[in-house]
Amino acid sequence: RGYASSIALPLKRNGNAFGALNIYASEANAFDENEISFLEKVAGDLAYGVLSVRTREAREAAETALRRSAERLSNLHRIDQSILAAGSLEAIAQAAVAEVRRMTSACRAGLVLFDPDAREGVFMAVDMAAARTSVGKGLRLPLAALDPDGTVRRGEVYHVKDLASPGKHGTLAEALFDEGVREYVRVPLMAEGSVLGALSVGGERPSSFGAEAISILREVADQLAVALRQAQLHDQVR
Repeated sequence: RGYASSIALPLKRNGNAFGALNIYASEANAFDENEISFLEKVAGDLAYGVLSVRTREAREAAETALRRSAERLSNLHRIDQSILAAGSLEAIAQAAVAEVRRMTSACRAGLVLFDPDAREGVFMAVDMAAARTSVGKGLRLPLAALDPDGTVRRGEVYHVKDLASPGKHGTLAEALFDEGVREYVRVPLMAEGSVLGALSVGGERPSSFGAEAISILREVADQLAVALRQAQLHDQVR
């Protein structure tokens, strides 16, 4: 490339190099002692600037993570309070889906309880932005329609990032797609090793629920499953 000389100056932190400043010249012997001394100072200033930016970015990232963690704990606590105040199965379910939809910015959230003996499930609660839906509270569907491939009944998360993508997503997902839902997530409600049902959310845009949203849903589902199981046992002994 026509370079006759070059110099590489380390960018150091606590005596250890984390990068280098490389300079090239078209003339031979282009860097004398004075220039080298000057460039070493430039490299030192550059290293300080880079480390300052990294420190600021790391601090901002830590502050953001701390803030989001605090919000997450606050949300979970609010759901706890809503569940305690609710009492009945229906009230617990409705309070939970309302909080879940708010937390995840979903266009709808629903809760289904499974009845393995009848091989069906019933929507105990639905919270949504739309005024009307064909998939609302009280709807009963076969488990084959609610969980076509058995993912949730195996205790796993079912997540379709785009319902418009090719594939058999089931009649329930197709009905939701017709109502404007593009992304769909179902999380199992598990208590004492059994799957009681599913907590679901729908998004208006594809790939709107990231890893953090799924993690929040799983935490809420675990919390909710215990409360629902206790409510079921309470109803059985009354």
